[in-house]
Amino acid sequence: MKLIDDLDEKPQEFIEMVKNYANNPKGFFLIAGSNGNGKSYSARCIYEENARFILPDHDNDEAIFIKHDDLKDLLTETFNQWSSLSYLKETYSKTKLLIIDDLGCRAPTEQMIGFLHSILDNRFEDRSDIATLITTNLNAKEFASKFGDAILSRCSSGLKYRLDSPDRRPHDQF
Repeated sequence: MKLIDDLDEKPQEFIEMVKNYANNPKGFFLIAGSNGNGKSYSARCIYEENARFILPDHDNDEAIFIKHDDLKDLLTETFNQWSSLSYLKETYSKTKLLIIDDLGCRAPTEQMIGFLHSILDNRFEDRSDIATLITTNLNAKEFASKFGDAILSRCSSGLKYRLDSPDRRPHDQF
């Protein structure tokens, strides 16, 4: 867990949650907090740790890591292609590990909200064998305002952690 060991400046409780989830990803895990505090890095650590075991050839859809903007673009591209959209829903509903990074960093489309509701509802119903990790900059009220109470309810049904550390990226100098 070399990458996870680099989280040493984070609260011990959070590091333990990340390690435990990386070792046994099940159910939902929601990581919230401001920019630059390690949410995406933590999610990437969990993905990389599991990709070594479930994706030795990186040739299947057993683990998916996608950013909010990439998901939005993907849905826009496939919106009028029923078979592609149906395949996406099936894949994102069934993959063993789904990580959606920076959810809510931009305004979602109605299509994206519908897609998320569908796949997260499916994953919520089948949460015994699959894992869903969401990172967001939003608090619960902002999240519900953008995505609705049903999506918030599913995303916050498991582990939750709010990282309240300063931005580690120096942006006051350039």
